[in-house]
Amino acid sequence: MLTNATIDKLIEMKLTAMADALRIQLDDPKMNEVNFEDRFSHRILEAQGQQTEATDQES
Repeated sequence: MLTNATIDKLIEMKLTAMADALRIQLDDPKMNEVNFEDRFSHRILEAQGQQTEATDQES
């Protein structure tokens, strides 16, 4: 139940990508094999790469 409240709060804060990433991690049993800090770092790097791609396409 707390997870749903967290996802709802992320969406309310307009952090939908973070809410989506949390959902993906919760649905993937393999994610339990990796600690939170490593998963979080991976998502940040992934988001940064997507942002860089979008900026490159605008140029």
